Amino acid sequence: MAVLVTGCGLFGDDGGDGGGSAGTPSPTSLAGLLNWVPDTAANRGKVVYYVNADVVRAGTTSASGEEDLRLLLDRSSNSIFMPTNVRDGILKPEWFGYAGFDTRNISAALEFGPPPDGVEVLAGDFDLTSLEAALRTSPGGDSLTVDQTDDPAYLAVGEGEGLSFDEVSAIRRNGQPLIWAVGDGDLVWANSRQAVENAVAASGNTASTLAQNPQYRPIADILDQQQVAQATLLTGEATMRWQVAGMGETFTEGGGSTLFVVMVFETETAAAESVDAFRAHIENDRSSAVGAPWANTLTIQDVHADGRLVIATMASTDAGISISVAIREDNLLAF
Repeated sequence: MAVLVTGCGLFGDDGGDGGGSAGTPSPTSLAGLLNWVPDTAANRGKVVYYVNADVVRAGTTSASGEEDLRLLLDRSSNSIFMPTNVRDGILKPEWFGYAGFDTRNISAALEFGPPPDGVEVLAGDFDLTSLEAALRTSPGGDSLTVDQTDDPAYLAVGEGEGLSFDEVSAIRRNGQPLIWAVGDGDLVWANSRQAVENAVAASGNTASTLAQNPQYRPIADILDQQQVAQATLLTGEATMRWQVAGMGETFTEGGGSTLFVVMVFETETAAAESVDAFRAHIENDRSSAVGAPWANTLTIQDVHADGRLVIATMASTDAGISISVAIREDNLLAF
């Protein structure tokens, strides 16, 4: 997993701004994209990564993929997240020729699941004809299979073959299988058809997804209300005070961001008792990954309990912190 961040790693429609509500979230919101994530122990056990590129664009349109990518990088201080397969190849000149899309087609994205069956959901505007034509020109594209029996359409290259190093390209960094499901403006990407099919099935049966999980959904709704540009969701280990937590941020000028942290506790009492402990942790403790005091990077603007939730707002001098903390397994939420 990673970021197109220089320093940490490159990135993770209705044309909306990413906002959603508990009833009908926008398809590009965090809550909306959680509808693709089956509520399983395996998916809850891994970090969920989210990006809303439209929030970063703020209505600006670009004439080319290169121009759009530069816009996203500039407005995020080189810290915008994009799913692994996009991050690994988007900077290569052959990307568009093999993929048939660029960052302009991506409004928002989500990455979830344990490797090697991780899934990337790209929400935006994807044209099946363009995708198919591009895949056919890519290394190994002569074996492309297209299944349009039902909606969505499935496109596959190297399915069931493992790694094929002669077919390494911008869209298949290790020559791994490529499976896409394309429909209704969305593209679901994984190494196995089963992983893609599980996500597609979940999107049509939202009662069994993380969007309906009573611990994940309140976090997603709060982060959506803040119109975060990117976020991570994670389940707490046994030693953590909280059960599920989310970190989301909006970018500010000068290489900083506003960081929002939402944590779900077992009881309202546990949440209330954790407010002062979290404040003291940020003000007095050091990053386990970097060694510097958290207070050098974060300034608390507000932290309070709301029922079983603790919600904190902090000014950050480190754009991308919502992603980098999860990638480094840093101790920001260990208090």
